[in-house]
Amino acid sequence: MFEFAGAAMEVWAVHRLFSALPQRSIKWKTPLLIAAVLACILLVRVASDRYHTTYYLIYYWILGLFLLLDRQSDFKNFIYNWMLIFFLNFPIKRAMQHLGYVLPRHFPGLPTPLIYLAGSVGILLVFELARRLLRPQINRYLHFWTLLAMSLCLFSILYMNLLIASTLDYAHLIAGWFDASLPLAICVLLCVCGLAFVVNNQKTVELIETEKNLQLRVELKHKEIEQIQLKKELIERTNREYHDMKNHLKYLEQLSQPDQKAYLHALQKEMQDYIPIVTTDNDALDTVLSDKTIQARQDGIALTVSIEYQNLAFLQPMDIVTLFGNALDNAIEACRKLKAGDRKIRLRITQRDGWLLIQISNPLPQPLTWSDGRPASTKDGAGHGLGLRSIEKTTEHLGGIMQLDAADNQFTLQIFLPICTD
Repeated sequence: MFEFAGAAMEVWAVHRLFSALPQRSIKWKTPLLIAAVLACILLVRVASDRYHTTYYLIYYWILGLFLLLDRQSDFKNFIYNWMLIFFLNFPIKRAMQHLGYVLPRHFPGLPTPLIYLAGSVGILLVFELARRLLRPQINRYLHFWTLLAMSLCLFSILYMNLLIASTLDYAHLIAGWFDASLPLAICVLLCVCGLAFVVNNQKTVELIETEKNLQLRVELKHKEIEQIQLKKELIERTNREYHDMKNHLKYLEQLSQPDQKAYLHALQKEMQDYIPIVTTDNDALDTVLSDKTIQARQDGIALTVSIEYQNLAFLQPMDIVTLFGNALDNAIEACRKLKAGDRKIRLRITQRDGWLLIQISNPLPQPLTWSDGRPASTKDGAGHGLGLRSIEKTTEHLGGIMQLDAADNQFTLQIFLPICTD
């Protein structure tokens, strides 16, 4: 029972540590957890000598395979996250295994599995603390030399572990511990070095993201100034047209019915020149929508925006510009290849079962050519290949799902993002 509880906590700790990463399959979550726990228990039963390096290699191979099947990431991020598990887990695991040998000889009534269970609780707490402090996620700026330095730390730790196993003499316990103290201290020091690489890399990523966000905010402010100027011009024009409207109404009273229709038709055509300004509770979204509305109007495209959910505060300005800007650019590019009456784009923002749904659809000028699950990016294509990879990566970074559909000559992009209310 103790072994099962301990293995369950260690596997769950890995699952929780990388909760910010997108999960591969919700349906297989529970069976995968159970399979990893059973594999860890089987390892304990088969490899009874927990001091041997082989035990550690198989144990971390099991956790690595679980991480690979549980969370989505590229190869570099997988290796990076797997080594993070090792550096966090190894010192506690090694210490508990030494204590599991020493303490029962001083306290004969103390069950060894209970000591290992206490170590599993410690691993769970350490991983939860690391999750809150480091917030592991997909690292878009992971460098090869960082992985190399971490790998050298890892292999050095395994080598030190071999020295510890070879110097421990259980017949002369005091001498064995004295000889093993230096390799054990080096192991702990190397684990700290590995974690230092992780923390330093995490801080570097945060600085890069902060700098990019600052640059984006400057650009958004410039666009907001242009938007304010545009609103001012529209207000002034509306005020002028309001005064003119009285004269139009008086003139209409004097016309015959056929002349009234012709005159009203001319007025309606003039009113189409107005560009509606979309306003929400999000400045970045307002700026993007206003910019794309003006661009669509210049290309003779009818852009319809339906906003049923406006609480987008959990999204960073960079994410909003990437998602909405690229998606609308692709839709506008596709519509330019259509004849005037068919140029229509519909944007809908709503929420469904705790998920934010962003849906953008437009007619297709021609059937799409698909490659690797997405439209092929060619200049002669339908215009949806460009920018989709950025949208997909940003969606995965936010823990969401991107879906594409091109049924009935209508292209639809759907982005599902988990709504964060913290």
